[in-house]
Amino acid sequence: MEYSLCYQEWSEADRRVVRLVDQATVSREELFIRKLVNATLIRNQLYVHSSNESENFELHHIYVAPFDARNQPYGEAIREAAFEYCSVSARIEAEWKVYDGSYFVNTELIAPDDGLIDIARMLLDHYLIIEGHTYETIYSLLDNDRNKVVFYVREVDI
Repeated sequence: MEYSLCYQEWSEADRRVVRLVDQATVSREELFIRKLVNATLIRNQLYVHSSNESENFELHHIYVAPFDARNQPYGEAIREAAFEYCSVSARIEAEWKVYDGSYFVNTELIAPDDGLIDIARMLLDHYLIIEGHTYETIYSLLDNDRNKVVFYVREVDI
């Protein structure tokens, strides 16, 4: 089954939708991912999610606002990392960026890759233990143009 999804820019000042940003028809699994990430990159514009809803469980809306690095922990580092790397995938896959104290560095982490459900499952976790290392998920975004779910993580000692 496929679902209609609209990204709509929400103006908090006007308390209303100001424009349609994007729309798509997506599978149930992809819908989960799109609603679980913190932000979405659409046509080189980064949007933070403010809320989402569904109408009659068929038409789905994600309300977004332009990403403002000043309003996000690690905001400037997230914004910079979102635009620095450009590998495109045929299907949605995970990409990992580990915080090194100043920047997010692209890193290969071995994680389950049975498709969209594994990515959705990882988005539900605040902490991921991978190969004996514990990572805290700081932020996540869907890069719509590259078919990547980008996990911004930092290694923590527990």
